[in-house]
Amino acid sequence: MADTQTDMKAVICTRYGGPDVLALGHVRRIAPGPGQIEIAVQNATVNRTDTATLRAHPFFARGMTGWLRPRHKVPGMDFAGVVARVGDGVERFAVGDRVFGMSPERFGTYAEFLVIEAEGPVATLPDGVALDEAVICEGAWYASATVNQLKSGQSLLIYGASGAIGTAALQLAKARCGGYGRCGHAASEPCAGVGSGSGDQLSGRGFYRSGAAFRHGVRCGRANVMV
Repeated sequence: MADTQTDMKAVICTRYGGPDVLALGHVRRIAPGPGQIEIAVQNATVNRTDTATLRAHPFFARGMTGWLRPRHKVPGMDFAGVVARVGDGVERFAVGDRVFGMSPERFGTYAEFLVIEAEGPVATLPDGVALDEAVICEGAWYASATVNQLKSGQSLLIYGASGAIGTAALQLAKARCGGYGRCGHAASEPCAGVGSGSGDQLSGRGFYRSGAAFRHGVRCGRANVMV
């Protein structure tokens, strides 16, 4: 029987494989240390990093996740929830704060509670945004690596703008400089919904004829992100 004071429910993965290797169980609930916060996880996602890590794909990723078996047995990267406890020295957050973020190194979001660094990739959720709408960090994390290269006067062409990384890149680019989303006709509505105006959607071969100059290219999953 689980100790309700020191244990918590979690999805556990002790070997690589498909969804069938996941099991619901109990793991030790860890108290936050100095500079850390504990979050009561309310929402999490299943993103492409989660599925790739589950299968140890590509193979060389085992150098980071564990050669023979997962180094961290509770998977999950994105989260949204409420701060349950704070460690010594934490001033950025207080108990009861609604937060969202990601745990890209130790994972662990498929559990009732998660302990992370208060200065890590976590932020207070704006008022009016529901917890289940905020669990989008993985796509934004990959997109920001390219968008952060933008300088004043540059624009960004997102090839495949309707996916998780593409929609995040489009929003970040629009906020920073300017963004052009390249997507098929069927995907134009999602692009418009995240801030791409009709003049910014380049379907088919439209971006070849747009006259815009893009100096750098970065491969982002199956989509090209060009600056």
